[in-house]
Amino acid sequence: MGEILASLVSNPGTVPIWCSPLGRTRESCAIVCDAMGRSTATVRHDDRLMEVHDGVWEGLTSTEKALRDRGVYERYCQDKFRVSAPGGESFVDVYPRAQSWFTDCAPAGDMIVISHQIPIRMLIAVACDLDPEPLIYIPMTQDLIYVIGNGVSPEDSYWALRRKAIIVDVPERPVAISGPDATAFLEKIFARRIATLKEGRGRYAIACAHDGGLFMGGILFRLEQDRYWYVQPDGDLETWLLAHKAGLDVTVKDPHARALQVQGRALPAIMAAATGGAINKSFKYFHSGYFDVGGQQV
Repeated sequence: MGEILASLVSNPGTVPIWCSPLGRTRESCAIVCDAMGRSTATVRHDDRLMEVHDGVWEGLTSTEKALRDRGVYERYCQDKFRVSAPGGESFVDVYPRAQSWFTDCAPAGDMIVISHQIPIRMLIAVACDLDPEPLIYIPMTQDLIYVIGNGVSPEDSYWALRRKAIIVDVPERPVAISGPDATAFLEKIFARRIATLKEGRGRYAIACAHDGGLFMGGILFRLEQDRYWYVQPDGDLETWLLAHKAGLDVTVKDPHARALQVQGRALPAIMAAATGGAINKSFKYFHSGYFDVGGQQV
């Protein structure tokens, strides 16, 4: 299995590997890593990839479940998607955590995910924008590798980037910081002057831990006088910000937006056409603004 995975990804030595923390997936992951020449120390684990929790039915056979909770088990057999074991999760409960994990962790490129039957089905639903319920009833064996892609080869993507342009859904998201004390607050958080940042501009800013170690790096944009967006990679920045805002009139929230990257030689012409000329050569690095793209403000 590891050899097959190595042949499917373009960067087997560095491709991100995510795994459920449960024992059986860790064992499979160790086998995969060994075949790929990787250390298991490079693997990241996340509880959201764990199998559906079976509550009081954990470890029981189907017969034992029926004998213990006949009524519940009968309803479960009729609607496996929504009915759960007493004290456990239904399959529909797994979908939000699969969705949350995918939003937080999925990169633009290759990734290997080692998980369980139900989370894998839910991840396929999320990645392919499918109704999750029918996937519960599709036969899936335990000895298969499920490859999800957009049908475009890495070579085609490379030449599209070099000659034209590509759009990439990156695993980055903004955090909104606003309020009368927003600037003073961000001066406290980041190891860079924020007060001198002009509206409509951005700059790279890092947040450091108390001992000086790097906690987070990203791009801070000043949208208005007391309103900022910090575009960050994967991480718990919101919790860090909330822990440091005591005594300051600051609001920290998720603006429910995602970052997209458009790159390539044809980018200037594409963006000019998409915005009716609003984005032109005067729009430089680290500039920001609101523009109409296809009737939607972005």
